Order: sequence, then structure tokens, then C-alpha cells
Amino acid sequence: MLNRNHKRYQSSDCHAVRPHQGPALSSFQPATIEEVRKLLSAMPSNSSPLDALPCSLLKSCSEVFTPAVARLANLSMQTRKFPARYARTQVPPMLKKARLDSSSPANYRPIADRATVSEVIERLVLARLRPHLLDSTNFSEFQSAYRKGHSTESALLEVLDGM
Repeated sequence: MLNRNHKRYQSSDCHAVRPHQGPALSSFQPATIEEVRKLLSAMPSNSSPLDALPCSLLKSCSEVFTPAVARLANLSMQTRKFPARYARTQVPPMLKKARLDSSSPANYRPIADRATVSEVIERLVLARLRPHLLDSTNFSEFQSAYRKGHSTESALLEVLDGM
């Protein structure tokens, strides 16, 4: 419960409109084969049920698959359309800890299960979008999501320190 001196959060506070300041983002830099190779090699080898090819195969034959993934990512960024085949996600409930009661729904958490290629494309776009967002005057210094060194814990500490 807030004390009377604290301003209550209004839902309209988050809808303040500020015109964009700074350079427009009209296109993305193309992904390189080497960039895709590094991302793919850093991915965990476990595959999603949505993967057409196992992640371990993509990684072990990267000289064959990396150019195709780079081309797909570049086409996606050029056309501004995410490939429909990779836009699907499965969200199976996973038991939080092995020792918990599996009959209680409260002991489960959702896990987004996506195709490996989907995750690679997402990371390529994020690598291009992040610098633009961080340089924008519209980007709040209190933003925690999608920033290195910032998490839900750092956001919570910021809120608690401000009280």
C-alpha cells in the first residue's frame, strides 16, 4: 500500500506521446555469414519440435547452412516480414523444479519453444535495433528490458530506491 505522499501510477502515464528525435531507422545493415555462424555456434544444441533440421545438424554443417540462414535473415529484414514458417511458437508448461507436485498447475511455468532459425533472425534484428534504440532521446534511462546489465531485479531496485 502506498502512503499518501506518493503519486499513484495512472494508466494514462504510459501513453505520453513524445515525437521521435534523432535519425530515422529506414533499413538494417545486412547480416554477414560470419555473424550468423557465430550466433549459430553460440546456440544451445537442443532442438525445438518446430525445427525442420536439428540444431546440432545446423551447427555441425554450418558451412552449408549459414549462407542460407543469412540470406533468409537479410530477405526478412529487407522486406520487413518475418518468415511465416518461423513465426510459430509452442508454449508447453514445464515443471519449475523436479521435486514439485506435478498435479498442481501453480508449479508450472510456460517456456516459449521456437525454431532455431527463428531465434537467429530475432537476434540479428535485435543487434541492429538495440543501438538505434539506445541512442534515441526517446529511450528512457529507466528502461530495463533488452539492455545488458539490466534485469527485473535492477528495475525493482530502482523502484525501491526511489521510494
